[in-house]
Amino acid sequence: MNTQPLLRWPLTAWNWIAHHRRPTRAAHRPDHTRIALLEHELFGIAPEPGTTAAAVIGLQLALRPLRAGTAPDYREERRP
Repeated sequence: MNTQPLLRWPLTAWNWIAHHRRPTRAAHRPDHTRIALLEHELFGIAPEPGTTAAAVIGLQLALRPLRAGTAPDYREERRP
C-alpha cells in the first residue's frame, strides 16, 4: 500500500499558504459630521461655525417647517 499523501504540492505552495499575509483593511475613519449631528440632536451641543455639520444643521432647521407640513402654501395666494 502506498503511504504517500494524496496531494503532493511543492514546498513553495505550502509555504505561501502557511505564511502568506493577507492584506489588512484600512481602519474605519470616524464620520465627524455625523458625530456632530448626533451630538446636536441628543445633547443640544452646537457644532463649530463654518463646518459642514453647522451647514447641515442650519439646513435642517430651515427645512423643518416643510417636513412638518406647516409651511405656507403660496399657491392659494395666486388664485384670482
